[in-house]
Amino acid sequence: MIVGGLVLSPLYILWYNFLDKKVPGTTGRSLIKKIALDQIAAGMFGTCIFFIAMSILEKKENILTECIEKAPTAYVCNTVYWPFVMLAIFKKVPVTYQPVAVACGDFVWSIFLCYYKMKDLHKEEATSLGTQASKSEGVTPNTTGGHSLNRGQVKDS
Repeated sequence: MIVGGLVLSPLYILWYNFLDKKVPGTTGRSLIKKIALDQIAAGMFGTCIFFIAMSILEKKENILTECIEKAPTAYVCNTVYWPFVMLAIFKKVPVTYQPVAVACGDFVWSIFLCYYKMKDLHKEEATSLGTQASKSEGVTPNTTGGHSLNRGQVKDS
């Protein structure tokens, strides 16, 4: 929310005013141009800003690593979600209110990005917890997600 409110919101206001001046109107051709320009210029930029800002907030040593690893896939998802959102916004919302409408769409998008960012972390934690449990309890993780006793061992209750 800090990144969105302090960094991206002012940029959105400037960007959508600029875009509306360079590509005025809401006809089919101008909408396609606006959406294409928005995806090319703002799509990857916003995605990278998210991962870099999160790495800074998490005090990671290399703030670009996660961006390099995850931004390309997130951008592919971006190109599926945002064109439909932007079509509705460019078609129906006056330019004065477009940053607010984008912020609403961005709220949903941020939920996805947070999920995607944390997805691997949860897998690592589950694997780590499973390994720790196996060592301390004499059980091994099985493929169904539960645990099974090691052969020849009896678990004390």
